[in-house]
Amino acid sequence: MRSKNAIKNLLFLLIQEIVAFALGIIFPRYIIVLYGSEINGLTATITRVLALVNLIQAGAVGAAIYQMYKPVADKDYDTQSAIIYSSRKFYNIISVVYLSLSLAAGVFYGFYLKNDGLSFLAIFLSFFILALNGANILLFNSICDIFISPHQKKYLISFASICEQIVRYGLMTVVLVLKLPFIFIYLCYLAGGFVSVVLNLLFYKILSKNIISKNPSNKSYVIPGKKYLMLASIGSEMVTASPTIIITTIIDLVHTSIFSVYAMIFTSMKTILNSIQLSFSAIFGNLTKTADNKKIYEVHSSIELLTIALGAIASSCVGFLIIPFIRLYTAGADANYEYTILAIFVVAYTVFFTFRTSYGYVATVYGLFKDTCKIILIFGIIGITISIVCTILFGMPYVMVGLLFNQLGCAITTLLVIKKKVSWFKLSKLFVRAGIMSFLAFSFTLLFFVFEPKIDGWVIWILYGLIIAISVGFLFTIYCIIFERKCVKILLTYVGNLFKRKRNRIS
Repeated sequence: MRSKNAIKNLLFLLIQEIVAFALGIIFPRYIIVLYGSEINGLTATITRVLALVNLIQAGAVGAAIYQMYKPVADKDYDTQSAIIYSSRKFYNIISVVYLSLSLAAGVFYGFYLKNDGLSFLAIFLSFFILALNGANILLFNSICDIFISPHQKKYLISFASICEQIVRYGLMTVVLVLKLPFIFIYLCYLAGGFVSVVLNLLFYKILSKNIISKNPSNKSYVIPGKKYLMLASIGSEMVTASPTIIITTIIDLVHTSIFSVYAMIFTSMKTILNSIQLSFSAIFGNLTKTADNKKIYEVHSSIELLTIALGAIASSCVGFLIIPFIRLYTAGADANYEYTILAIFVVAYTVFFTFRTSYGYVATVYGLFKDTCKIILIFGIIGITISIVCTILFGMPYVMVGLLFNQLGCAITTLLVIKKKVSWFKLSKLFVRAGIMSFLAFSFTLLFFVFEPKIDGWVIWILYGLIIAISVGFLFTIYCIIFERKCVKILLTYVGNLFKRKRNRIS
């Protein structure tokens, strides 16, 4: 069952991210063309501010899921019920806090950003509609995630997300075709979120039947590490959201729109890498409770290799294709979106993020929340300060310097903490793998700037993308055959067993 669910989780996560990636790229372009860069910049600002506020709860979700692994493995229904009961009380309170902070942000930016083209009421209503959508998701989907993910049925949450995207962008198509006022764009978000909540509640009700009790014996259950993981999540999102907020506050919404296109690229890369890895993380979380250290290390090493291989493909494609993408994507826009230095920063960010992601989940699985919280908060504050100073001194593209410092600093210090506190963890070939990834990424970036191939259409752009992906995959495969045979054999055996078990069930 565990293996079968792993395949489903991976498949649905890939579909979810492909749908989100494709639709999330297509529609902002039409918003830019039809409504202008300023409206796209406003949308990016609101989304980032609300995402920052929403991170108040994300740490609690992670801590609760971590605590659910053991009672799920032991079929301890009373403890599972206690965790859900405790989480529900937390979200009832935090949803009120979320709405209050979101509306306060709406009032502030309503006064701060209003001009001849954007009224206070329009800006405030935009915040209110998206905040209402966020509150619904916060209040209901979080509980569903806490229960469903440890039971290794993450694919149900992915399915609900896919339906949300289809409804949201389907309605948005009508808005764009009819050229309705831009406020209707945010109503599409609200409708999609409603669909997601309904589906997740349905899945939760079916799966939790005869498992979760509304009256557990321990109603005062306290989830360990919740506050640390919550603070870490807030710190992490503060750094991610800070460039958009800094640019909006210091420069203007047009430059925010320009940055949002580049942010869309590296955020998509982050999401894809995270989704693939998270499809295996539930299995790894359960494995740490039952397997010996040798087995745990072998599985981790395989996940690490797979993550870095995918990161090498992603960062190399970004390096070669990002400038042509910007040119094609913003053709006909009311501003110049091409910034070479910003494109290079995005490649570096993808490399640093992949390096950190390849092992960072180990700290979460082993509950090292207090240590990682300190790291994220310290480097987050320094990173945001660097971003502010660099933006003031050098301009909009250099807002990324703080993000790069944060990623690299957190990556190195988290690695040292894991090495010290997790007995089986070994650096082994981590730096060699990361070095290969970095070399490939910046080599293909350099190739583009040296030869500047003519890419004047989306078909040619896609063809180049396929060529780059296949080339990097081939080069990384050669490296694996020569230096990583044992790890590849373990990975292939594991994947083979997954499909073998699935075929056996079918037959």
